[in-house]
Order: sequence, then C-alpha cells, then structure tokens
Amino acid sequence: MNVHLSILLFALCLHSVSANVVVLTDANFTEQTSQGKWLVEFYAPWCPHCHHLDPIFSEASNRVPEAKLKFAKLDCTTSTLVANAQGIRGYPTLKYFRGGISSDYKGGRSIEELLAFAKKVVSPPVTIVNAQSLSSFRQDDFVNFLFIGTDPKAKEMFEKVADLHHDYLNFGYCSDKSILKKFTNENIAGDVVLLLNDGDLEIFQGGWNPEELSRWIEERKFHVLAKLTSKNFDDITYSGKKTAIAAVDPEMHQDYLEIVKNVAKLYKHKFSFGWMNGTKLRSYLRSHSIHVSDFPILYVYDAPENVYYLDKKTPRTAEGITAFLNAVDRGEISAAGPGSGFFGMAKSVVFDIIYAVEDHSLLFAIFALLCVLFCFLFWYCDAGDEEALSKKKR
Repeated sequence: MNVHLSILLFALCLHSVSANVVVLTDANFTEQTSQGKWLVEFYAPWCPHCHHLDPIFSEASNRVPEAKLKFAKLDCTTSTLVANAQGIRGYPTLKYFRGGISSDYKGGRSIEELLAFAKKVVSPPVTIVNAQSLSSFRQDDFVNFLFIGTDPKAKEMFEKVADLHHDYLNFGYCSDKSILKKFTNENIAGDVVLLLNDGDLEIFQGGWNPEELSRWIEERKFHVLAKLTSKNFDDITYSGKKTAIAAVDPEMHQDYLEIVKNVAKLYKHKFSFGWMNGTKLRSYLRSHSIHVSDFPILYVYDAPENVYYLDKKTPRTAEGITAFLNAVDRGEISAAGPGSGFFGMAKSVVFDIIYAVEDHSLLFAIFALLCVLFCFLFWYCDAGDEEALSKKKR
C-alpha cells in the first residue's frame, strides 16, 4: 500500500493546478457548478495525457475572464462519486456545465481550440440574422437552428433553450418573416424554428414550451450523416440507437456517401448515421472484420453492447443498404464482436495490441501491454491488501 501511496503522491506533485483553475471534489462539485458556466477537466494523477493537457488548460484559464467562464479540475481517483455520476470512462474528459446542466466538450485540446470554445460559450447564444447575413450565419461545422417570428415570449423561450445548447449548435433569430420564402413556398402562419442541416429543411411548429423545443433540438443535433471523429464518436454511438457506419476512402467514394445520406434521411428514427475515413482507421476497422479491400461498406455498430452487424455481400445501392438495415432491425443478422463486460473489454484491448503489432506500431503495443499488466498488478495488490486486512480483523 505504501508503494501505491508514493506513486499517487508523486503524480499529484506532477499535476500542478493554476491559481485560476478551481479544484472540485465530491464535497463541493454540485454547489459550485450549479451556478454560472464551467469547463471541467476530469483527470487521474497518473494519466500522461492529463499531464500533457495541464499547462494548456491552465494557460486557457489565465486568458479567459473568470466571471464569464470558470475552469476547474476534478481528480477522479479521489472524487469517485462525481466521476461515476458523470459517466467518466477515460482521462482526461472535458465537460461544459451551464447552471448545473452538463454537456460533453467536443472541441480540440490545443490552446487555440479551447479559447475558441470559450469565446463561443461566453458570447450571446443567439445571433441576429437578416436577409443579408443569412449566408454567413449558416456554419457547416454546426447544425443550424433559426427562429423566425415576432412573439416576444416565444423568442425568450428560444433564447433560453439556445443558451443550454449553443456550445455545440448554432442559433439565430430573424424577425422578418418574409425570409421564409428563401426556404419554402408554403404559407406558414405563426412563429417557427427552422432546422438548416445538410441542405435539408425541417420546421418546428409544436407547442411553445421549453421541454418540447429542447427535445426537438436534441433529436436533431447531429448532421444526418456525420463524419465520425474522436470528438463526436461517443456522442453519436451512445445516442440510444445503433449506429450505421460507412467506411470509405473519402477521395474515391463520395457518390457512395451520397447514397448513404439519402438512406439516412429515411432511417434516422431507427439508427444514428456516420462515416469514417477508413484509410486512416484501418486498425480500428479490422477489429470489426473490415479491410481496405471492402471499401466502401456500411455496417452497424452497437456501442453499449460492443458488438457489430456486418454483411459484406450488401449491394452498394440504396436498395441494398435499406435491405441490410431492415435485416439488422428485425434481428435477422447475427451480432459479432467481443461484447460488453470485463472479458469483452479485455478482448478489445488484446485485439488492439495485435493490430498495433500488425501496423508495426511496436512501441504502442509494448506500452499497451505494460498498461494491462500494471492494471492487473494494481488490482492484485489491492486484493491482497484487503485480504490481509480482513485476516487482521478476524
């Protein structure tokens, strides 16, 4: 146990905290984050990635006024109640809190990207839009929502909902209802919210209450066919639906992506959809039995169960993709993969090591193997300490 304590103390010394970074714990977390805006880093003292982020995070905290956005850290090895409640699965994890409501930070971890995020969340949540500024308002990197109307109560409600989501979505307001003619020829009465996503249009005209509008926005917060990255992968694959993933070479398979996108518009109520650059993620795709020679291909991934559904004979047509998704939905295609639970995750780690060796990433493979051994030894020593303590008590 003394060895564990020494390692922990050494790691704590390495993980310094800036004067502008608030230290959160199980005792003060809820009280602190229930007021104002916070960017919180959930870390472990032994994590090398956390140490790499430490000076960047501290520098960002020094350059953003504390009154507008507070930076904070929470040690997940000591504040386990909060870490478990927040569903922290890896280190470091960054989360944004607004009045006690959390959302995952989806940006990069450079000083420029952290400051860009800070600038967005401290700016007004809703941009005033007119006919001249409409094109500049729409941003390809974000899903865009535009309120068009004149009712002050509806506008106020829209602004409150936008304030909860504008860290990763784009919101605008226009009082000129004639702008609707740019999107639809329908004669629409009353105030509306438009979803401007991937060239498609959806209109919210439901009951004007915060819960209904917020739910409508949450269901549409991703692009119809989103590019999967390390920033959004968990959000999309853990959204409550299985995820249909197109593995492609983006320089060669744009036509295929267009076919998948059209299918996604029809099946988005049953599946989340994303695509990935398979040429850069070959090792990951091999763990799902997909190789470069299989591109372009669509398969379905069930992240919570850690399994996937694949039929390499699926035709690369809208009809073929539709038939495949229907078969998955009806349970006609068997799941493959390591599965969830301890042994399933252990299999995944072993596969990652094997594929790293295949890719000649020998240093990574050795590092990963050492991590597995360290975790086992740590667990074994703790179990031994508990057994010895139990014997003493008897």
